[in-house]
Amino acid sequence: MDWNQLSNERQHATLQDYMRINTVNPPGNEVMGARFLEKIFENESIPCQIFEPEAGRQAASSPL
Repeated sequence: MDWNQLSNERQHATLQDYMRINTVNPPGNEVMGARFLEKIFENESIPCQIFEPEAGRQAASSPL
């Protein structure tokens, strides 16, 4: 079994899933993208925090 190939396929599928999230501005719903990345960080035991947007602003996801 080619583990590198399986890893690459998994990475491509993850990137495709992320790209399907509609974060186009307007309305710029980046929170959905940030939540997607938050799950990935949590699965990899990487601490992260979602910064909720103020009215009219976008959210961000950042590793701590």
